[in-house]
Amino acid sequence: MPYSRMLGPVLFVGLVAVATGVRAAEAQKPERPREARAPGAGVTPGTGWQRLSQDGCRFAVPASWRAVADGMVSAPDGGSSLSVRTVRIPSWPIHKAQIKAAFVHLNVVHEDSDHRLWFEFGDGKRTTHYIAIRGGPGACVGLMEVDATAASTAEETTKRIVDSIGPASN
Repeated sequence: MPYSRMLGPVLFVGLVAVATGVRAAEAQKPERPREARAPGAGVTPGTGWQRLSQDGCRFAVPASWRAVADGMVSAPDGGSSLSVRTVRIPSWPIHKAQIKAAFVHLNVVHEDSDHRLWFEFGDGKRTTHYIAIRGGPGACVGLMEVDATAASTAEETTKRIVDSIGPASN
């Protein structure tokens, strides 16, 4: 197992601890059939996708992805992984400012809005997507690592996964 993969959960906790505390829970099995519409996301995972929930957040990943240690899901080739947690935040603007201040060298900011913050950083071999979706008294925060040399997560798959992340109650 690569050293960076072992540090994934530690990195995740450290990142969100910059701004807040984290409450973790284990990933669950799919809660509905794969054709079910992800609530509130406007995304229908479709055939070959599974909906999961963890710690009050929901997300969808390809059916081939499996739960691994520390509540993460991973692509079968081990090249990509996703961890999603609920983060309690006192203020969405403050949370965004603190997270952005912690990451000086961002590769791309995909969205910085009143409901979602999505950016990526990395070294070209490995890219990490930070996704925070505002909801209730906190946010659903995801860290998705993508190995640039692995074929497991193309741009479209990454976008579908990111679009599916959100509070389970929506």
